[in-house]
Amino acid sequence: MKKIIVTSFVLICSLQIQAQATFNSGIKAGVSNTHFSSQAGLFDNGDDSYRTFSSQTSYYFGGFIDMNLSKVYTLSPELLYSNQGSEYVFAPDGGVKTSGTIKVSYLDLNIVNKFKFAENFYPYIGTSVDFLLDTNYDTDSQTDLGLFIGAGLKFGKNFGIEARAKKGLIPVLDYSDGNHNNVVFQFGATYK
Repeated sequence: MKKIIVTSFVLICSLQIQAQATFNSGIKAGVSNTHFSSQAGLFDNGDDSYRTFSSQTSYYFGGFIDMNLSKVYTLSPELLYSNQGSEYVFAPDGGVKTSGTIKVSYLDLNIVNKFKFAENFYPYIGTSVDFLLDTNYDTDSQTDLGLFIGAGLKFGKNFGIEARAKKGLIPVLDYSDGNHNNVVFQFGATYK
């Protein structure tokens, strides 16, 4: 009898959640400010005695699905094309100074957890798995895992803007002077 009651309760709760859930799909695009970090810190600009990494401007675009599971929580998977990388200067002691741009492009699979505390504003946190599509440099990894935090602002029913900061966890470049990971700041628009 207890099993029947518990099973009935779980079934009723799951049907109630499904009845309240709504789904929306959309597209998003924007600009990114990207660079490689150094071992010195989480959002360090990569300064060290041999290499200096500085920011470059790039872009991202893709689509998302908002699964509104409650009044305050939305689960939103995303699939994005993200162009990243960094400007660099390599100046070894007594060596030849070189500079250039390292470009890396990823297909990002993001899981975004949005929290709605106001009518048109939502903070969010999430994780990403990024698959390397193209690069002009010999990178150390074909994938990246990332964590990000951000916020969005809706304008009406269909339009919005978002900003996020993302830190890669797997080194793109791994040299004797430290691990160099992706650091990405994004700002863009959404349309549902």
